[in-house]
Parts: sequence; C-alpha cells; structure tokens
Amino acid sequence: MAEIDLDKLGEQISSATDSIGKMVDVVRTSLRPAISSGSRWNQKIQKQPLYKKTSGEKTGSVFQMVFGFGGAAMMLPFVLGTLIPMLFRGISFGGIFGLIMEFLLFAGGITLGFLGIRKKQRVQRFREYVEALQGKDFIEIARLAARTGKNTKFVKNDLQDMIDERWFLQGHLGTAGDSDVLITSDETYKNYMESLETQRRAIAEEEANDELLAALSESERAIVREGEKYLTKIKEANDLLPGEVITAKLSRLENVIRRILDEVKKRPGTANDLRKLMNYYLPTTWKLLESYQEIEKEPFKTPQMITTQQQIEKTIDTVNDAFEKLLDELFRDTAWDINSDISVLNTMLVQEGLKDAEMSIKK
Repeated sequence: MAEIDLDKLGEQISSATDSIGKMVDVVRTSLRPAISSGSRWNQKIQKQPLYKKTSGEKTGSVFQMVFGFGGAAMMLPFVLGTLIPMLFRGISFGGIFGLIMEFLLFAGGITLGFLGIRKKQRVQRFREYVEALQGKDFIEIARLAARTGKNTKFVKNDLQDMIDERWFLQGHLGTAGDSDVLITSDETYKNYMESLETQRRAIAEEEANDELLAALSESERAIVREGEKYLTKIKEANDLLPGEVITAKLSRLENVIRRILDEVKKRPGTANDLRKLMNYYLPTTWKLLESYQEIEKEPFKTPQMITTQQQIEKTIDTVNDAFEKLLDELFRDTAWDINSDISVLNTMLVQEGLKDAEMSIKK
C-alpha cells in the first residue's frame, strides 16, 4: 500500500486548531458552572384499556355456584327417592332410566357449581396479577407466582389462557434474560421485540468484529480500539447536542471514522498508518468538542462564545474533509485490486472466445 501522508492531510486541521486554541482558553475562563435542573417528561396517558372488566365474570361465577349446587341439592332427594326403592323392590327398566336422568342432572349441578368456584378463583388471580403490576405494563412471571402461591408453569399457562380469552386486552408473554415476563401493552411489546432484534444484531456485529480483530496484531488492535473509544465518545456527545448544524457535522464525522476503522479491520497492515490520527487528530478534535459542549451548557452565550462555537464547527468540517481523504487512500489499493480482477476476467473471457476482443475493458 502506498504510504499515506497524514502530515499533509493534517495541515488544515493544525492551522485551524492553533487559531482556535486561544479563543477556547478565553472562553473557558468565562464559563460558569452549568446549572443542572431535572426535567420531567409528561408521559402519555394510555387511552386504550389494558384489562377486561371482570365484574361480570365474578357475578357469573356466583350464579354458577348458586344454580349449580342449588340444583344438585334439589335433585339429591329425587336420586335417593329412586335409588332406595330399587334396592328393596328390585331393578326395573323405567327405574334405571329415571335414575340415570336424575343422576345426570345432579352431577351437572355439582359440575356447574365447581366451575363457578374455579371461575371465581380465576377472577381473583387475575385481579392479583393486575394489582401486582402496580400500574406498570411489564412484570416477571416469577413475581406473580410468588404472590399467588402457584408455580411459575401454572401461572404462565394461566396468563396465556387469560390473554387468549382477552382478559389482558394487549397482553403478551416474553422472555427477559433468564426470566419469563408478562407484557400488558402493545407499545411496550413492540419496543421489547425491537430491543431483542437490536441485541441480536449487536451480538452478531460483535462476533464479526472480534473475528476481524483477531487477524490484527496486538499493536494494530490497540489502535483500532482507541479509534472505537473516540467514536463512542463523539456519538454520545452528538446525542446530547441539540443543534442541527453540529449534529449533521458530527454524524458525518462518526460515519467516516467508522468506515476508516472498518476498512482497517478488513485489511490488516493498514492500522499503523493511523497512528497520527489516533495520537493527535482525534484527541485534538475531541478536545474542541468538549469545549463546544461546555459553551452549549451556558444559559446565556456571549458573542465570543458564539464565535468560538462557529470556529469549532468549521474545524470539524476540515477534519471531515481530511478523514475522507484518508479513507480514499485506504481504499486505493482495494480499488486497484478490483480493477486488476476486472482486467484479468475480461482477458480470460476473450481467450476462451466468450467475449469479443474489441469489447474488453481497456486499461
């Protein structure tokens, strides 16, 4: 690879930072400590209901118990009145048929009564689940199990049945780490699924990154790690700064640094060309960005402060231009290899009679 003249690329950066250095020192002395004040965000009120009203379910369970057990109690004398005479007088077809019908009605009443008890208990568990949420829309199933005295498998199946029957109107079951969880809001579930996908991608990217770093030497890995450290700091600063102008410039800076580091990881041997980038240009850029953030915290900005911020913004443009030139230098050998491959491929196609010579790519 051709040697990259970082000294030449950094001439504009050095001149800009020298002229701005004194201005930054002046501004630093005038900066007052930023007054931190907590800000509260008004949360949107959930307009759509999350839970089914179970007052009707509870009333229905009481009716089931009353009619079930009451009906069974009414049928019991008829069952005994038919059974006892049969024991002494003998069995007849009519007696057997009547006894079966009476017993079925008796058993049906008992079954209805126990179903009412089961439904009432279920309504009680549902209300305990909702109470345990304490207005939140996310809870571990193990906590619900501890509250109800049931095992987690039972509670999980119980919750799934309630979700299927629309007791939890926006209910979902999921997993957070090693724990099963109940999510009672569609919006929260959407965020949950997005976070899982983000985690999956992050793990995949980290594994791919580790594989690329493994091909670098120890000193080269240290250089790349240093670049990644500055990239993280710049991204965090960009997330906090509100101005559209500085945000656009820092986003451009993030992108070019990331692309440089990716290119270095793919092509071991180029990392040493970034030593001056890591030892001077990025630290100096970060120092200027810290000054920019300190000024941004001030509730009132003097003309000198505004001028300093504008100078820093212009310097970041210079840094971006220089880094993009560096990226072009890093990619130059790759582009040469691609052109060589194209040339060889065309030559082979011509030799095999698969392409006319006049159609080949001229170099």
